[in-house]
Amino acid sequence: VADILVRNLITCKASDTLAQARQLMKDGQVRHVPVLDEQGQLVGLVTQRAILRETLLIASRFGIADLEYQEQKKLVSELMEDDLKTIPSDMSLLEAGRYFTKCKQGCLPVVDAGQLVGIITSADFVKLSISLLED
Repeated sequence: VADILVRNLITCKASDTLAQARQLMKDGQVRHVPVLDEQGQLVGLVTQRAILRETLLIASRFGIADLEYQEQKKLVSELMEDDLKTIPSDMSLLEAGRYFTKCKQGCLPVVDAGQLVGIITSADFVKLSISLLED
């Protein structure tokens, strides 16, 4: 896993807003943003799917005109996944691939000794497959 994980992460805090998380995803062109506490510990994950779901709920409840205001009020802590499955960086790619298939996640945070060291996504496995097939 250490060979293909993304180490240069975009992260946010639970106290950030939906609008801030959405902008981070847009600017960084990512679909998953780890949520860290004040000590830098992983406490959750915000996904593009959760942002889209919440944005649609807000729009249907308050209307498009009020969407931006409501996105500024909604906290990441209210929409983040906090029951996370994580993997260590020394896990084999085969084992990680099986884990992905079993838990049906779009990404897995990589944690060593309690510290977030990176993230691995299903797209990373697709890239790996392409490179192996091209060889």
